[in-house]
Amino acid sequence: MKTILSDIPQRNFNGQNLPLFFYSYSSKGFPDIVNLVRDSLQYIPMYLLSLYDFDNVLSKELITPEDSRIRIWDSGGYEMLVNSSSYISSSLKKWDASSYINTANTIPWNGNDILASYDTPNESISIQDQIERAIDLYSQIEGTYFRNLLIHIPYDTNPHVLLEKLEPYVNEFHILGVTEKEIAPTWVHGVHFIKQLRSVLSAIQTERYIPIHVFGCLDQKTLIRFALAGADFFDGLTWLRYFFSNGEVLYKQEYQYAIPIKQSLHIDLKSSMMRHNITEMEKLRSHLVFAINTNNYEKFQIELSDINVLLNNVD
Repeated sequence: MKTILSDIPQRNFNGQNLPLFFYSYSSKGFPDIVNLVRDSLQYIPMYLLSLYDFDNVLSKELITPEDSRIRIWDSGGYEMLVNSSSYISSSLKKWDASSYINTANTIPWNGNDILASYDTPNESISIQDQIERAIDLYSQIEGTYFRNLLIHIPYDTNPHVLLEKLEPYVNEFHILGVTEKEIAPTWVHGVHFIKQLRSVLSAIQTERYIPIHVFGCLDQKTLIRFALAGADFFDGLTWLRYFFSNGEVLYKQEYQYAIPIKQSLHIDLKSSMMRHNITEMEKLRSHLVFAINTNNYEKFQIELSDINVLLNNVD
């Protein structure tokens, strides 16, 4: 039976053992984003914000260079997607590459910040053009930050084709990003893609480890399988929408029934659930870091078995 991680070098980024979980915030679908940030930011080890929200929605005093946590600054592409009945497109403010550059140049960089490349999910642009534009825009943004190159790809893109495009620019970025939506219509497709991507990425860059970031993936079951296949960074809004309990993702109303009645009379249920979900996710991350660093996968036998069965049946 194949092993999953035997060909992956020590997984580390900026002194942190991988994988890392980033708790995302967005004004899209969350009109109370300012209150959400205020209520939960102090409990979060690392997080993701969009430049669009930083420029148009958030109070600047919430985000300071004194905050030394690892922070990912997304470009604002998600907020620009007009595909939800709960989101009023007329409320969108102008956002383009110039907005991205101008806002990024106002970020109070803390030395651990990560800047995602400008992405345009509403338009069709080739992989080559995405890479070249990202590098050009990075050159116009001052400060100390890590480059997270987010590539939008067609569903059936072969990782080898993607890496052929990336190889000439491998020293121009620190992290490679893909979206769960585009690589994983099912976890099976996602695991197969990530495994191939990690293998080829390791082949073209042997001097340093390049983390793979799966944007929009913070589901516990899925990210375990993706992490075991070679992905490293995960983010998403799931922790704001649902209740995490023993590896399951439940409707947030279920949280009301999981706490003592007397306690529920005296707490802010929304804030309490967010803190609970953070605790659940950090416990999971601790288990994954231990498993990967010690090669002891006792807690993930089911997921490991699923992946091994998959990989032994696709080659």
